[in-house]
Amino acid sequence: MGSVTGTEGGDHEGDTFAIKLRRLMLTKRHGDGRPYTPSEVAKDMTRQGRPVSKSYIYALLNGTSEPSHKLVEDFIAYFGVEAEYFNNSPRGRELARDYELLALLAKGQVLEIAYRTARLPAEDIKHVLEFVEFKESQLKPKEGQPDSEDPPPG
Repeated sequence: MGSVTGTEGGDHEGDTFAIKLRRLMLTKRHGDGRPYTPSEVAKDMTRQGRPVSKSYIYALLNGTSEPSHKLVEDFIAYFGVEAEYFNNSPRGRELARDYELLALLAKGQVLEIAYRTARLPAEDIKHVLEFVEFKESQLKPKEGQPDSEDPPPG
């Protein structure tokens, strides 16, 4: 499964700063559940004495700029994450996997489904998983049929 934040496979060893920052922007939420926007982050950080512009945050998110060490420390403080998150150490990759899972749970009503399913008996959970697998199979092209993105032959 492709990741929410642009990585494949899940080892997160090659994650760029842009991917890591996008992941934080998807997973760290306001008290009311809203994700942070680059504009809000820029304003908040500047108010806190960590000046950064909205356009620079967009450049970081797009991977067209790389942050200074000080700015990385500022993001660590702002988002309240461990410093290791931005490293490619084993602990950094572990944190990346955790935040990737949070990003997946934040999509749609996935978290609500997980909470509600967790209260079911084990046999019912098995049926929920079977239904999810069935729905996934409907999304995959049938063998011998072109992908929906492929142009028709001829």
